[in-house]
Amino acid sequence: MRIVYLNYFCSKKYDKPEDWLAKMQPVNVVLEELAKKHTVISVQQINYNDEIKRHSVDYRFVNFYKKTTLLPFRLSHFVKKLQADVIIIHGTVFPIQTILLKLVVGKSVTIVVQHHAELPFKGIKKMVQKIASFFVDAYFFPSKKTGKIWQAEGNIDSAKPIFTIYEGASTIQQIDRVNARLFTKVNGYPTYIWVGRLDAKKQPLQAIQAFASFLKVQPTARLYMLFYSSNLIEEVASYLGQNESRCNNIILVGKIAHQDLYNWYSSADFYISSSLHEGTSFTLSEAMSCGCVPIVTNIPTLAEMLGNNCGLLYNVGNKNALFEALVASVSVAIEEESSKTLQQYKRHLSPSSIANNIEAALAQLV
Repeated sequence: MRIVYLNYFCSKKYDKPEDWLAKMQPVNVVLEELAKKHTVISVQQINYNDEIKRHSVDYRFVNFYKKTTLLPFRLSHFVKKLQADVIIIHGTVFPIQTILLKLVVGKSVTIVVQHHAELPFKGIKKMVQKIASFFVDAYFFPSKKTGKIWQAEGNIDSAKPIFTIYEGASTIQQIDRVNARLFTKVNGYPTYIWVGRLDAKKQPLQAIQAFASFLKVQPTARLYMLFYSSNLIEEVASYLGQNESRCNNIILVGKIAHQDLYNWYSSADFYISSSLHEGTSFTLSEAMSCGCVPIVTNIPTLAEMLGNNCGLLYNVGNKNALFEALVASVSVAIEEESSKTLQQYKRHLSPSSIANNIEAALAQLV
């Protein structure tokens, strides 16, 4: 099968393909698995023009436009020349581009759109999104429940097949905890890690407040917070300053180089997510690939990633529910639950498992 991955978003700040490939590595590792059996071409728009082959994946970098374009005729005809059996479009937010592509490549080419955490459009854009769905053969969502919500909202045709396919996978692996902690200096019992942006969607303050209450029950516990965006740093710092005696065991680590994250995940017993909304959670995938037991909100994607096979879920947006989940975590057999977490990752979230799911889905369409 000849599979083309197409990215309509122009990332002009990147002019070195190796930098862009590094950024996209969680997606690329899945393509590399697919490329073991199929011809895989990835079309990316950065400030660079050339072809690169890496791990059997054919990367085509094009620089046709200065910014993301509503009617990319040149790109559409470029993709047509690739003679794809299937084109997988990154993102549901390009309905006009998708319609144009289908008109250019013709009915014989299967078009699949992959959801990337976008929310359904409203108003006129919603109508265009619905029209575009008639030009699409199927959708990949990280949770079938999320896809059904889109259909119920009327953004995509209710007759279109929806497959549970994750956008990418972890690129890191668990290492020995003793060695990991020599690097991170993590200590306490149990130990928890929170990784994400300090913004409203990730609800870091809710996690801190719940953990502060939890410390009254389990004073030896520690929470390490890693973050690479700090929109709410003033609010977080203010709360910690006002509640210093309650929050001594909550440590703001800040930004960590991605290549060092495996040490942090391998050092911790539990991973906490307080997100209100997620597509495929790469931080959760990374944590699970390192055997870090998840404590996450019960939003569809995160629940799907756990699969009722490991970890703890709690009601989204509810700090009391998170507090109760933290209390419940003290009774968890950590080594056993960590083993279950690793098994769930390998069977359902690893690059090979995602590639197998894509292959099975496409076999039904082509």
